[in-house]
Amino acid sequence: MAEFGKDPLKVAAYMFAGLSMMLNIRLVYSSAPYALLRFKLPENLFSVFVRIMAGSLELWCLPSMTLGNILDFIRKQGKLDDNTKRWLIDYQSIFWSWANFFTFVILLFVYIGGDQGHLTAFYWVIAASGFVFGIYMVMVYALEFQYLAWYMVGENSFPMVTSLMHYIGTLLFGNRRKYNSDYIIVYIDIVMSLGISLVAAALWTMVYKSVEQEYPPKDPKQRNCIRLSTQPSITTSGSGANPEIIYTLQQVFVPHSAATSGSNSCGFQKSAGYYGHLLSPSLMVLVGMGLVYSIYPGIAPGMIVPFYLIDKIEMVLLIATAVPPVLIAILKQSNPDYNPYVYLGNWGYEHLKSCKGGGTPDTKGDCKDCTSSCEADSGLKLKDNLTLGATGNPVTLTNGNFTANAAITITTKAQDVDFKNLTVTNNLTISSISGSIKKTDGRDLERDTRLNNGEVLILNANGQINQPDTGNANVTLAGTIKVTSSLQKLGDKLNFVGGPNSGISGSLSLANGSGNITSGTLTINRDGLETLKTATGTLSIGTGTPDTPVTYKLVTKDTIIIGLDTLKELNGATNAKVTLTGLPLLPITIAPSTAGDGISATLTDVTFSQTDGNFGGLKNSGAGLTLNLTQAFNGAQITRKDGQALKKDDTLDKDTVLKLEGSSTGGTIQINANIKVISRGKLNSVGSTTYTLKGGIEGQLNNLQDASGNNHVTGNLTITNIKYDSNEIHDKHKDTMCCYFGKVYKWSDTSKYYGWHSPLILAPLQICLAAIFIYSLHYRDSAIARSIINQPKMSTALSIVFYMCHEILLAAGFPGIAPDDNVLLPMQLIGAYLMVLLAYYSVGYITEYKRHDPFHWPTDGMTKWNALCYWLKMASKITNKNFKQLFTTDLRRDLLIIIFKCVNWVNRKSKSTAYIL
Repeated sequence: MAEFGKDPLKVAAYMFAGLSMMLNIRLVYSSAPYALLRFKLPENLFSVFVRIMAGSLELWCLPSMTLGNILDFIRKQGKLDDNTKRWLIDYQSIFWSWANFFTFVILLFVYIGGDQGHLTAFYWVIAASGFVFGIYMVMVYALEFQYLAWYMVGENSFPMVTSLMHYIGTLLFGNRRKYNSDYIIVYIDIVMSLGISLVAAALWTMVYKSVEQEYPPKDPKQRNCIRLSTQPSITTSGSGANPEIIYTLQQVFVPHSAATSGSNSCGFQKSAGYYGHLLSPSLMVLVGMGLVYSIYPGIAPGMIVPFYLIDKIEMVLLIATAVPPVLIAILKQSNPDYNPYVYLGNWGYEHLKSCKGGGTPDTKGDCKDCTSSCEADSGLKLKDNLTLGATGNPVTLTNGNFTANAAITITTKAQDVDFKNLTVTNNLTISSISGSIKKTDGRDLERDTRLNNGEVLILNANGQINQPDTGNANVTLAGTIKVTSSLQKLGDKLNFVGGPNSGISGSLSLANGSGNITSGTLTINRDGLETLKTATGTLSIGTGTPDTPVTYKLVTKDTIIIGLDTLKELNGATNAKVTLTGLPLLPITIAPSTAGDGISATLTDVTFSQTDGNFGGLKNSGAGLTLNLTQAFNGAQITRKDGQALKKDDTLDKDTVLKLEGSSTGGTIQINANIKVISRGKLNSVGSTTYTLKGGIEGQLNNLQDASGNNHVTGNLTITNIKYDSNEIHDKHKDTMCCYFGKVYKWSDTSKYYGWHSPLILAPLQICLAAIFIYSLHYRDSAIARSIINQPKMSTALSIVFYMCHEILLAAGFPGIAPDDNVLLPMQLIGAYLMVLLAYYSVGYITEYKRHDPFHWPTDGMTKWNALCYWLKMASKITNKNFKQLFTTDLRRDLLIIIFKCVNWVNRKSKSTAYIL
């Protein structure tokens, strides 16, 4: 898998997404003169045509962006399963990417049809493309923020790309005497847009049809976030059945688990300082988006720059607009310290990796091996204080004279079901149960088969929760059944009784053959469920007196264990087997003791098991077990994990995985682990290689020999010490550390990103420039106006500076809020509303401004406040009229009406002037 945020396919997908989404906007602006002639419209309608087309596209994106924000808000509530969440955003983004492509397909047919084209249809397809653009953009922003830099590169490169297309089209078909240039150039633009949007949709589909979103790279030297789960089971041993409890210390892959203690609490989305550092980039986005099109291009350069320079400004901006996002993308890829996209943080706070053994991350943020003062505990002892009697009465299955006890684990993967907080009025009922009850060797059962006392059966079934109402959430039932009657038939129906507070009821209907559970229900009443919720075990791990408690419950968010008390009722059980897997050991290295022959490797996935002959404590007053792992494992077996035969002088390539299995000399301790080769070599070609184990397990592996049959290698493993990092256990670090995606982080303030706040200075600059431009238009005799309006150098420079303020503010502002998706999309939506509505208002203002002679203002004699109110009121009236034009059913008619009104207005003006003279 590629590095976090550096998958080349996703980079390409986001760049093309940014490019393809802006093509319709460019089509409206760049191709407008040619489209106007294609539709046989007078050239003096150019500005009106562009305004109406662009206005419809921009305004229709607002409702779709709002809809996209609503969908994303629903997704983030945490009440939906993963598949539904993917449908809300991932799969819908694929749909809208193809919708973007098909708008260009439709646009092409609308454009080429008829002698004059289909103007009104062309208008409404442009409006529809605005709707598609809005929701598509929201969904792109809602997915993987680490690729937004490349989206912005594509978005800001589209002027150069489309202008190049335009230039080539004009170069080839610009001769109007020879070609129908106006028709061909727009045709080429639409076809090229169609091709680019097709590539963008194809790439987006390839990326998100099945690929999961990325998470930060798994640094093997970073602490895992580990929690405890238990798995009770019963195994057959000789004539009796022996219980086995597996304690699994497993890495928990959850989106976020905050620290809980006061000033140490995880600051992400919680502390005032965190939000203080979001204020700056939020203002950059709001000012950068909201202000730009209220001034550019209608006022600056349109009304202050000499007309012949406007094209030159456009040419400069074609290149300049791509520079800020390209620079930020380069910085993002080159050095983490210069990356403004701070994962799960912002420009003032970040989550530092918490390294195994207390090591410190390097300058690039990667964990290194701890070399001194390592936080590691030596030796290992284990104690479980769960009193099995606290779980209530055993769960019993009966049918006539047949009886059996059962331990059953109920599991759900439904995201909207939380067993811990499930409100049960009367009962928790699982219905529509189907599956199988088989013997431990996998053989099917017949209903007439007589079963002996002590026989063990395995239950595997599926069902649905229908009380309380949870949307028929699916569950699995996995259990172990211990027969307690003698030579009785299983029968056609098994009834559930007993359990905590005698609260278990229900039945299973059986048939012959595989999959023999045809139907059934299992009910846990409210009191019984509450008893299970209060049953809490504590697994203590430590040296001497165990001092690292790890709590576990029989009811978790997605699991309920019933019938655990069955374990203490087993007849004939003499031994208990306890298995501990996922222990947070420090990284373990294996290397030859002396230079020369041998391999270098790491030891991973270590599991220890111990058979305890004193089962009385477990059966009666609670589990208690000392697990002494400093043992000699003579005759340990080493095999290849892929099943191939292994000899000691076989050459092993890098990344080859071997399995290590062995029992201690006394036979009470078992070890299972994987050996991953990290340097090519042979195990023991010289016949005397001794390996030293360092890190989480200290000891030696020697006397490696080919076993009889030459299928595996045997050796003697001696463990002299165990070192584990108790701070990986969530119960130990939960007060001071945070868990993200199964890894431990430390919330910390930082100053290395402070420099990214500096572009905020451009926000007041852009506001001041906007005020200066408008002031100059109304006070032309002022020194400011005389130095700007129609002054080529100054007006050109200020127009470019104003627009580049917008580009820089957005290029720097979005990275500052992108890691927090609760801030990113709302800021984008507010900025979009400001951008579109202020742009419309600006058109109304410019229209009213141009109706009057600057030397005879209608506001002459008014106070400045009254004059301001006049301009705002008149601009509002014209803006309202412009909004009404968006819902046209005949655009050609409306445009001709506009010409007629303009001609009448000019005639009236001329007559009035002549009368005065």
